[in-house]
Amino acid sequence: NFIFLRQLFDCFNGYLLVVRQLLLLLFFVSIGISANAQKHDWAKKIRCFPTTSNNVTPTALATDDSNNIYIGGAFRDSLFIENDTHYFQSNGTNRAIYLAKFKEDGSLVWSKSITSALSANLKDIVINSSGSIILYGDYSTSSVSTSISFGSYSLTQSRGVFVAFLNSSGTFTSARDLVYAATFIAANGIKLGPNDEIYTYNYLNGFGGGWTINSTTGAVSGSGFTVVFCKHDSLGRRLRWYQNYTINQHIENGSLGVEPNGNLIYT
Repeated sequence: NFIFLRQLFDCFNGYLLVVRQLLLLLFFVSIGISANAQKHDWAKKIRCFPTTSNNVTPTALATDDSNNIYIGGAFRDSLFIENDTHYFQSNGTNRAIYLAKFKEDGSLVWSKSITSALSANLKDIVINSSGSIILYGDYSTSSVSTSISFGSYSLTQSRGVFVAFLNSSGTFTSARDLVYAATFIAANGIKLGPNDEIYTYNYLNGFGGGWTINSTTGAVSGSGFTVVFCKHDSLGRRLRWYQNYTINQHIENGSLGVEPNGNLIYT
């Protein structure tokens, strides 16, 4: 009888061990399911016509302290953001910039487009400590489309990298070329420093006319292919320092970071 009871006891313990393992497994599976379950509060469709691939490209996203959401990018032909319509006559490759502001609940506050240049791209949106929305990107002009206009502020370089400032109502308060070049240019990255200084990483092709880093305290010029890292003041007017590296091809991939002490990190 003792042997039988012992065997029964061992069998019962084995059963309990299996049950405990199964319950533990179910617990961790439920955690995984809960952790991976995604929930969204709302979704918006930004439509274009014709619906050709790459007719609209979202490239930038930012939120402010009031949880408003700013979405921007590039488009060509007709763009529809809820009941707002924007149009840019393209030759098939040139594009214009769009920007939209949504409230936290997803309702559209305003949208706008910048369509005056021959072609333009929005690389990023950042918001400084004063709440100003800063657009960063590049543009090109021609003998017909002679400038890019941000409200009453116009930039007229043949190829330029810009920063444009808006208030929360969507009114442009300033715009400025950071760098410009004769042949080709690309805005690659922007970060704000601890005092809202503007750090950027840009590609410049200055063959045939050179390149220039803009500054009210004295511009810096050069020639050839170069990647240039710049630090401007919080308004993009004064160049604090720059570092350029001569290259033989366009390097676009990479990211910027700024440490609390103002050191710039590039990877």
